[in-house]
Amino acid sequence: MSEKEILVKVTSTRGTCQVGHKEGDVFKVSTADPGGLCGAAYHTVFPIIALLTWDGKIPRDDPDRINTCCPDVENLVTFEIVRQEVEE
Repeated sequence: MSEKEILVKVTSTRGTCQVGHKEGDVFKVSTADPGGLCGAAYHTVFPIIALLTWDGKIPRDDPDRINTCCPDVENLVTFEIVRQEVEE
């Protein structure tokens, strides 16, 4: 079985992120490590990270990829969460 990793990619921002996340940022995360992602965003995406970590499937066209956003709707940061093969 191949090893997988979970990446959270910032795809857009509207307003000013209070911790400085910006479009193009990429965070390697796990259920034990937010990888530099702010606490509010990590709290929001944690259920998706857990699902992908334990081989769950997202019921969409691509079971390894989903888009979501942080909870600050006035300074909205959108993310793409991706499960992918570990690159060597």
